[in-house]
Amino acid sequence: MTNEVNRDFPLKPSVRIGSYFFKWSDNDYGICPSESSAFKNFIRKMIPLLEHYMNILNFEDKNNSQKNLLNDKKHHICIVEKYSMNVSFIMFIDSGGSTVFYREEKFYVRSEKLDNLEEEKDHNTLVLQTRDNKMANRNIVSLKWLLGELLFDRLKTTN
Repeated sequence: MTNEVNRDFPLKPSVRIGSYFFKWSDNDYGICPSESSAFKNFIRKMIPLLEHYMNILNFEDKNNSQKNLLNDKKHHICIVEKYSMNVSFIMFIDSGGSTVFYREEKFYVRSEKLDNLEEEKDHNTLVLQTRDNKMANRNIVSLKWLLGELLFDRLKTTN
């Protein structure tokens, strides 16, 4: 018997789509191997939305005479795509066009100790939250962690 660690999870596959590449978080978990292609497809679908959003931001910067609502730091876009019944991928776009991705997984547990658990506010760590479900007499525990960010490669070399 060896002490070798299972290297199947976390997985941080290389993701490059056109001039965009995904930079994985160094300090957090990755994704399951079975989620790799679904996660890449999620990013692929989000790139046109991100480009459209960036065009709006550029238009707003050029047209300073109008009230600039998009550059208000309180406005963000959040898109969630369910991978399975319990797993979702989440993308946040801030008012500067930066994107961050999270993975969320939900579990159903029976425990009185979880009744008063509250959500952590630090977005760089695991987030635990519960929602009481009186009919089933169990709680839903949600684990959410940072995956990384989508970046535009301005120095992309052509092959």
